[in-house]
Amino acid sequence: MKRRIVLTIKELKIQIILLIISIFLICKFSSAPLLFKWMAFFLRPQEETMAFELFRIMESLSLAYIASLIFYLVVDFVPKKKAEEKAFELLKPHLVSLFMWMNEINSYFKCVMNVTDFSTVSQEKIEEIDDFYFTNESKFFIEISYRNGISNRSDMAVFHGAKEIRNSGKSILKVYKDMDAISATVVQASSELIELLSKIRSSSFLNQIIQNFKDKEESLDGEEIICRYWNFYRDIAEFSSLEMQLAQYDFDKITVEYKEATQKEIKEWIEMQIKMRKEHPEIEKYLKMINSNR
Repeated sequence: MKRRIVLTIKELKIQIILLIISIFLICKFSSAPLLFKWMAFFLRPQEETMAFELFRIMESLSLAYIASLIFYLVVDFVPKKKAEEKAFELLKPHLVSLFMWMNEINSYFKCVMNVTDFSTVSQEKIEEIDDFYFTNESKFFIEISYRNGISNRSDMAVFHGAKEIRNSGKSILKVYKDMDAISATVVQASSELIELLSKIRSSSFLNQIIQNFKDKEESLDGEEIICRYWNFYRDIAEFSSLEMQLAQYDFDKITVEYKEATQKEIKEWIEMQIKMRKEHPEIEKYLKMINSNR
């Protein structure tokens, strides 16, 4: 709500300034008695003077401006804002999903690159990020989930390098496909939101995820081929910035934080999985059913 008020004031700042000037000019030409002595500045000019005629014309223009402003607000501005709010409410579920997948991608890279904010890293760190490449080795992470900044779950996550990131990128494209199905609603959203969604969709990093990231790194004579990516830091920093811009809008924020799991945590998790399968043998049956349907 606070952000909405600020944006409305920002959008109408010129009209508000002109309204204040108009009210001052109307008060200046008013023949009403002054309430306080310090209001002498509002004394009406004497009749049959140049100042009187000038303020008379300016008063008429001020009244006309206020009338036209009321007409603009009632006929154009308010209906447009109501349409934007209705469109935003319909887009909210899609924005929740879009933000969640973007956050998952950025959080993974923040973890593996030991970065909290891509916009504030040193030149040395930029060079390190540009040198990044995936391997076929799976990594174990402690995954802490949040909803609107409140932690609600902690679990072990096994990441298979680029495959997981690529799947998240595909999920983002699916969100856009769902939004395309309601394009008539999308076009009624605010121009700022439409522009942001367009930037995310056409971002170089999302394109790189879909086009260049592979489910499995190639090998030659048993050795993995190292594949680095052009302008990796620039693209991921832009993608992270777009996520932060999207976070300014009012919808549920489902986020995740990763930290590399210790050997002890991995061992405890594996032991728990073995114990669970022994206690519940039906799990194996369901796993076979799931794998057979892939």
